[in-house]
Order: sequence, then structure tokens, then C-alpha cells
Amino acid sequence: RVAPAGDRVGKALGQRGEPASWLVSQGAEAPVRPCVLSYSGCAAVAAVDALSEEGFELAAFRPDTKRRLREVLATFAASANPIDLTMDVFRRPEVLVDTLSVLADEPQVNTPVVPFPADYEAITGSMAAELVKSSSRAGASWIVPAGTTPSRGLGWTVFQKARWVPFSPLTRCCKCLGNLRV
Repeated sequence: RVAPAGDRVGKALGQRGEPASWLVSQGAEAPVRPCVLSYSGCAAVAAVDALSEEGFELAAFRPDTKRRLREVLATFAASANPIDLTMDVFRRPEVLVDTLSVLADEPQVNTPVVPFPADYEAITGSMAAELVKSSSRAGASWIVPAGTTPSRGLGWTVFQKARWVPFSPLTRCCKCLGNLRV
């Protein structure tokens, strides 16, 4: 069961309940089985730490998912959870669509969390735009963008224009997900 939007979820978040309501409207469900999809190893580690503090374990991928990820990601990238897209995603943007497509088929994942740098302006804006576009093309049902810092840069604006509700900072995202447990 999912806790009612605006209930203790919104209170814990401290953002007038809007991100919590958005999570529920996008299909957030308990138990939350997170997958971290990151543009950098450092952000991935921060997300895993924040999720762990809320008592979450990352979703385990099936062998077929790992195989498909190895086909999609750079040869030096890990095909496990968390997924670090590495800088290869800037050279080959289709990596993002392909990775999201693989995750959309993985039944163990119901909460893709994307730790997002919120303060690199043009770079962050293009990353956000690519994530929004790729999720649609990949058939990803929903994604949780979470700023790794409290700032609200251009990426934040891109997400809001797409009617996504980004979380900032990442720890608030994890607290809200934690409160989805009833």
C-alpha cells in the first residue's frame, strides 16, 4: 500500500507535499525497489548512501537484465545496481534510452532514482532534457530526478516544464520514498 499523498509523506519532505503527491500520481508503490541510474560514480554513491540510511536495499537485477546492460553500456561500466552511465552518455546519448528500456523490462525495479547535478547550468539543462526525452522514448513509466545539491539550476526548470517534480536535495527524495512504506 502507498501512504496517501500529502499525509506524512509531504510533511517529511517539507516541500508542501507536491513532490510526494507527484510520486504517488506517477505510480510509486510499496515496497519501493530502487535502482540508481547516475551520470557519475560519486552521485551514485551519494544516492546509495541516502537510500541505505532510509533502510532501502537496491533492487537486484535478473541475469538477463545484466546481460542486456552489458550490451548497452560502455565496456568499463558496471552492469549492476547502481548504474553509472559514465561520460559515455554524452558521446552516445542513445545509451540513456537503451538503459531505460532495459530497466523498464526489469520487474525487480519499480523506482528508478536519478541523482542529478543541479548546478552546472547548460550542461545540467541538456542532461535533464535528454532524460525527459529518453524516458518517453524508452517507455519508462516514471523516474525520480533528485538534485545532489540544494540548488535549483537549469535542470530543475527543464524538469518542471516537463511536469516532472524534481527533489532537492537527494536526501529529501529518499526520506519521501521511505515514507511511502505504510
